[in-house]
Amino acid sequence: MVLAEKAYSSRTIRSHLRKRGIRAVIPVPADQRGHRLRRGRLTTALADAGPSKLRDVAAWWTRLCAEDGEVIDSEIADGIVGDLAALVRSARRQNQSIYCWVA
Repeated sequence: MVLAEKAYSSRTIRSHLRKRGIRAVIPVPADQRGHRLRRGRLTTALADAGPSKLRDVAAWWTRLCAEDGEVIDSEIADGIVGDLAALVRSARRQNQSIYCWVA
């Protein structure tokens, strides 16, 4: 048994503990909990989506931008969403994570 006086909820520390087979009992701060859940859902959804689902996402994104007065060509949106999904799949195969944002 390992006892600790203080612990930090960082991805690096949790990853290190998992690799060594140690179950972490470090409480996750509330602000990080939601962020981790959102990140996991998006990357999982992108990695698991087939071509038709990715086209639907690109079409939705195109419509959403049009409502805001911004024009994005549907072929370009398809390409961006497809490339992002391929990037997520590649990172997942290499046991890496992806962080992205839209500005």
